[in-house]
Amino acid sequence: PVKLTDEQVRATVLGAPDAPCWSAAETALIAAVDALHHRCAWTDAEFEALTQHYGNDKILETIQLCGAYRTISYFCNALQLPLEPFSARFPA
Repeated sequence: PVKLTDEQVRATVLGAPDAPCWSAAETALIAAVDALHHRCAWTDAEFEALTQHYGNDKILETIQLCGAYRTISYFCNALQLPLEPFSARFPA
């Protein structure tokens, strides 16, 4: 499993995709995920950055996972489901 450092956890909420704690591949992935969240699309540059680090299978998986997470978020938010008590909380 992936283990994020404290700096990386903070950067997921408070930092930019190109924060120094991320590798070039992670920066491309985070920027791509942010773009899907905000615009539901990628620019040519964002797609090109992904292809420098990931194959087509991983790129398609990224699109699928972002869509699945958004769908789950719609259900949780619309139904006002309570937070799971055992889950970690993001820094404020």
